[in-house]
Amino acid sequence: MKRKEIYLNLSLILLIALMIVQASLLWIKLPELKQKTIVQEQYNTEDIFKNLLKPKKLIVNFGANNHTVLYDFPEIWNEYVDVISSIFMQISDSNLSLISPQEYMDLQKEKSIVFSFTKEMTANLFLNLIGKSTHSEPKTNIVIREIYISNDDIVISNSKGIYKLKINLGKDPTSKIEELAKFSTRKYENFYEKYNIAKNIYIPINNKMTYREISYKDEISDMEKQYKNNLASRVLNQNIDYIREITQADGTTYIYEDRFLKLLSSGIINYENPENFQIKENNLFLSLKTAMSFISSKMGISSYIRLNKIEPIKEKDNLGYKFTFNFTEDSIPVYLISNKLFDYIEIEVYSDHVKSYRQVYRSSIKEPEETYREIAETTIEEIIKNNFNKFVENYNGIDEIELIDIIQNIDDIDLVYIDSDLNDNISKLEISVCITYKNRDLFFSLDDGKFIMER
Repeated sequence: MKRKEIYLNLSLILLIALMIVQASLLWIKLPELKQKTIVQEQYNTEDIFKNLLKPKKLIVNFGANNHTVLYDFPEIWNEYVDVISSIFMQISDSNLSLISPQEYMDLQKEKSIVFSFTKEMTANLFLNLIGKSTHSEPKTNIVIREIYISNDDIVISNSKGIYKLKINLGKDPTSKIEELAKFSTRKYENFYEKYNIAKNIYIPINNKMTYREISYKDEISDMEKQYKNNLASRVLNQNIDYIREITQADGTTYIYEDRFLKLLSSGIINYENPENFQIKENNLFLSLKTAMSFISSKMGISSYIRLNKIEPIKEKDNLGYKFTFNFTEDSIPVYLISNKLFDYIEIEVYSDHVKSYRQVYRSSIKEPEETYREIAETTIEEIIKNNFNKFVENYNGIDEIELIDIIQNIDDIDLVYIDSDLNDNISKLEISVCITYKNRDLFFSLDDGKFIMER
């Protein structure tokens, strides 16, 4: 063999060897990379809790008699969630001062933003859920319902009072407010400006509104067999070959050991885990984290639900919580009309143990093109006048009742969707208004002002 051919063969052998080494390295590394990607997609704690804690609405004050209310504001929330965390970490009894409702309403004349939360929560819970209190806790575990932020002032509002906070925030919202002022936003006025009632409640000035038409459908009725098997495997945490399946007239039940999952033909999912457990102390943070982990990893839901209620529960000597959730569309909550089912999701959790889960298994239909509709919105005054009997107990239609007497007892007004017909496979959501009145939630159609339900 010629020397040139020997060198060529040696070069080819060396090249093949290098390729084998590179391939082996890729084979070693790729499974690790793939595994990390799957874990991250299944359950991202920080993003899920940021979304769960997102306020129900953002009030933007451009100046006196110039306001708007936003329901969908993900970019602003992402920008301010760390700012709010910083506020909570700096709160102490020494830098809080009580102010009057009138003083608070006067502050709404300044360029400012107000984050309004669905329910009151503690600063400690907020910081725990987004992972900001790992090494320290707030000096004062204040309860929050609203957070007012301007260039000069920070105010915390809750059911017990309104408190001005004396700290240097280092975050001026003025530029963001001026940016929002350039858009054609819907104009609102507050109760203080319209009725001289010192409550931070807002109603639109123009009764014309545009909303997105949305339809919901039952996801169980046409669910494919393979999807049902995959769902059962995830929820029961077992290969489908080891899960027993029972088909009945009202649906299908999947059983593994004592745990079972029911997919009912009525459009409801039920999961039960009756195995023995011992949880002697209430742990709200761990219970809520467990609930969200289950909903996210087992049911694939994380970005369009809103926590509606937290209720302490007890079974024998075990302590836990029942959490209920609503769905949201464009950050507007969706409510069910049902005498038996008040919320889309209900889950009972005892710290790290999920005892039961129930979900009305419906979702929005993905349309090829979004459709928007404009309506003449019924005013709050018209709704009250046409529904006196819903606001006044034992109203007989004869007694003279002043409209302002009812208005001053209103605690909040919110835009909502109503899922009105669970008997149909597909139903169109109805845009509505929820009026919180003397701790009652009253729902009315925005189209004609008719009473829908009370919760």
